Parts: sequence; C-alpha cells; structure tokens
Amino acid sequence: MKKLLLSFIVAVIFSVPSYSQSLDYAYSTFIQSDFELPFRILWPMDFDSTVQYPVLLFLHGAGERGSDNEKQLVHGGDYFTVQNLTNTAPLIVIFPQCPEDQYWATVHIEISKDGSRDFQFTPDQGPGAALQSVLHLIDSLLLQPWVNPSRFYIGGLSMGGMGTLELIYNRPQTFAAAFAIAAGGNEIILTQKISDTPLWLFHGEADNIVPSQFSEKLFLRLQEQHSHVLMTLYPDIGHNAWDQVFSNTHLLSWLLSHARDGSK
Repeated sequence: MKKLLLSFIVAVIFSVPSYSQSLDYAYSTFIQSDFELPFRILWPMDFDSTVQYPVLLFLHGAGERGSDNEKQLVHGGDYFTVQNLTNTAPLIVIFPQCPEDQYWATVHIEISKDGSRDFQFTPDQGPGAALQSVLHLIDSLLLQPWVNPSRFYIGGLSMGGMGTLELIYNRPQTFAAAFAIAAGGNEIILTQKISDTPLWLFHGEADNIVPSQFSEKLFLRLQEQHSHVLMTLYPDIGHNAWDQVFSNTHLLSWLLSHARDGSK
C-alpha cells in the first residue's frame, strides 16, 4: 500500500503540460516518507510527452534555503530560462530547495573569530535528509518516459556545488556531466567515485568563504586519474563566481555535448 501511495504522489508531482506555454518555472513538491522537498521545474516550450528530454538538476547555495519555493531561483534561474529559449536542444531544468535548517552536503563547518571557516567533509558517511530526498527525486525522474536517462546533468553553487559533488559520489553512473561553482569537498574521498563523470569546476581566486584551493586540489587529483575535468579560476573574484559563470561561459552547450551512451 505504501509503494502504491508513493507512486501516486510521484505521478501527481510530475503531471506534465499538454500544451505550449511560456517559459516559467512551475511550482511543485516532492514527498518521500515524511520529507517534503519543494522544487521548481522549467518545461521546454511545446513540450511533447513522447519525446525524451535532457534534464538538468541545479542545487542552490546556503543563502537560498527555506520553504518558499522561490529563493532557489535567484542565481541561475534566468540564465537557464534564456538558454532554454535560444538553445536548439531544449531541456527540463529543476531547482529543488533545501530546508533552512539543513545542508546539501555532509560537512561540519567551524567559523573562527576572524571569520575564516574550517570545513570537514565526510561524504562517505552517507547523505543527510535533504540530499537523500534529492536522490529519491532523481530516481523518480529517471522513471519518467519524457526523461533521457543518458542526458541527466547536475550542477550547483557554493553549498549546492558541494552537494553536486556528493550526488556524483552517491550516483557515480548517473550523470552525463556536472559543474560545481565555488564548491569544496574532500578530494581524496570524492575521487574514489567521481572520476568517470565529466566535471567543470569554477571558482573565484579571491573567495574568502570557500577557498579556491578546494577546487584546485580536486582538479589536480582528477587530472592524475585522467578524468575529463575542466577548471576556470577568476582572478580578483570572491565567492560570487556564479555571476561570471552565468554571463561569460558556454556552460550549457558543454553540458549537452556529453551523454552517458556516447551519443552527440
């Protein structure tokens, strides 16, 4: 009975448009057991439920946590709307929202008197409730007939970039490509499982919230493993490197150039 109920909830959540609509993020909620994960979903123009679309799931930063199901679109929402409108390969874009009292990544953060932060990443301890809910959401999406399982992409910024790396760690055979902006993680643990996923790292060299050394160490270690990894460092840019990413890169075309089945 429980499985039937969950299947019904997922079917309602993923009720899809049967008509051409303007590009806007629809409101929705994913419910798994007692955990509710609000999310916004951007459907392509002239959506056709018989077509399999690429999917991008984006994780926001700590400042956009909450339950309003709106703040998570502050950084990146407009970018993907414009890209979806102009790109020849439209995709489905999903922005889940992390609860105020939780964190996407499995990390302990201590802030010293001078404002510096010490991060202790432990992805091998298993995902917390928020990230676990995202994993369930991903599993549910992959069952939908309008999702192309070979073209499922993941990305995020700051806390969401950390969560992105942990999602790859937990689902190393799922994502066609990924990107992480101003992120961090335990590079020794992460590279045990994420080296097969094409990854683009972005970071501001003047970041005093999440130091760029996190991205640099991960980049070097993945290079040693002959991974498909790119890194872009922005001189004199602080923690808000996403402003540069969403205005000056060909991020979406790079993502869509990858597929897990090798197709183009």
